[in-house]
Amino acid sequence: MLQGRALPDPPECLAPFSRVGEGIADAVSGRLQPGDDWQNGHGFGAAMFRPGRTLDRALAPTGATPAFDSGVGRAIWFRSAGDLAQGRRVIERFPEARRAALFHGLGFALAFAGEGTDAGPETATGVEDGAALRRALVLVVPGTSVG
Repeated sequence: MLQGRALPDPPECLAPFSRVGEGIADAVSGRLQPGDDWQNGHGFGAAMFRPGRTLDRALAPTGATPAFDSGVGRAIWFRSAGDLAQGRRVIERFPEARRAALFHGLGFALAFAGEGTDAGPETATGVEDGAALRRALVLVVPGTSVG
């Protein structure tokens, strides 16, 4: 309830984010569930709350999918305080096979935050996805490079 009114149903484009949130919570407990949305949230939570294991040692749980790494990439953007060069340096420490998904997550976070769309070819699909969600949620703000 918001000031006596029922909250509106979230837009359909937000439905996967409920599972992302559950995945973040599971990262704290260390459980890994199937499903891309869940794994994306788990990767984000693992990188935010267990950076030594997830970022410094570049470890992923058994059964992790590219969605897990995309979530890690989103967290890298936050942990790098939006510094794209720093985020790239972190990703370069990971095995080559995981980097595409990591860059996807970095690009997603960058575009969703409205920080830019010219982040290089390796982040292009993530930037497209982040900008599309931003537009779908009507988070287009004049003065941002995604606005």
